[in-house]
Amino acid sequence: MDNSDVPAAQSAKRSAEQPAVRPILAIASCAGLGLLLVMLAAPRTIAAWSAFAAGPALGTIFNGRTPSDDDLNAAVSGLERAVSWSSSGSRLTELALLRAVQAERLPADSRQRQELLAQAEDLLVRGLSANPSDGYAWLRLAVVRSARGAESRQVVAALLQSIDTAPNARHLWLPRIEMMLRYWPDFSVDELLMMRSQIRMIWTDPLYRLPLMRVADVQGQALMVRWSLSGDPSVEAEYQRLEPDVDAR
Repeated sequence: MDNSDVPAAQSAKRSAEQPAVRPILAIASCAGLGLLLVMLAAPRTIAAWSAFAAGPALGTIFNGRTPSDDDLNAAVSGLERAVSWSSSGSRLTELALLRAVQAERLPADSRQRQELLAQAEDLLVRGLSANPSDGYAWLRLAVVRSARGAESRQVVAALLQSIDTAPNARHLWLPRIEMMLRYWPDFSVDELLMMRSQIRMIWTDPLYRLPLMRVADVQGQALMVRWSLSGDPSVEAEYQRLEPDVDAR
């Protein structure tokens, strides 16, 4: 073979090898990418499976019932595992709710109760940092702070955030207004007007009128509700019509 033909032969050999090498590189790249995706998804998958254990207890609580100790403990363990693998605002606030329920079952002067409430508050603050638009969690934060004996303005701040983020959430109307009627002496003028607006909103739903009046009666704040509803003769007439039924429970 002529020496001049050697470079040409080598070039032809390389050209023949390249089509075989490229598929191998492509396969290796895809395999590496797939492995990376699996590694990234694994924590979330494990967290999701762990969180399933909280379903029975949370479902019972959301339906207004009390979960068993076994369901409650299983829920706490499951959500703690879930949070350790992949934290999220909803998981943190749900775990806080479970901790608060655990605290409710202990005597008021129990040291463990205070520790559980402190954990619940910390979880709620972290959860709300991740999802500040959760009006339910803001109300839970107000409840937990109140149970801990926090300074009233800390409770009020959480209550007002709950209204800002979920003013129309009917499930929150009564428990939230019950707390507002307790803490209104610490409100500013603007905050009082916000509470007045919330009471008027609740009144727009006929199903909530009598329950609202009963909540106010228990708190000794019937006059505050009447003031909030004043100015509309038809509303005042409806209030007077329902008044005899407040004690008929």
